[in-house]
Amino acid sequence: MTLCYFGFQTLMEKITSTVTMEVYARASRRKFTHLGGIKFDGDVRVLLQLFQTLGVFDTNESLRKDLAVKFEKLKKMAYIVSMEELNDVVESWNEGAILNLTVGDVKKICSMRIDFEKDEVERMCLR
Repeated sequence: MTLCYFGFQTLMEKITSTVTMEVYARASRRKFTHLGGIKFDGDVRVLLQLFQTLGVFDTNESLRKDLAVKFEKLKKMAYIVSMEELNDVVESWNEGAILNLTVGDVKKICSMRIDFEKDEVERMCLR
């Protein structure tokens, strides 16, 4: 049995969609320390690199963009939970480094860190 190129592309698209959604959903139910956030950020980067090295995404520009879109929310989650302090999150938000997330999303992700106080997260001023 063989798999044609377009069949392989379709299969890889389905796999990346499933993997990113599942990792995001599972990570959303977890609590992180600063070190755990850094480890999670590294794991997300390795996972993205794994899919990029498979080669199917290098030959097709639209597939490469699709892969980036699928990983975008997961990468932003990893970026936020790996930050050292809440002030770093606020600075990143104000500088535009955390785009396409709502204030509620950012606060929800920040509340995943066990070392960030809940009342401080709620009082964060994201303009």
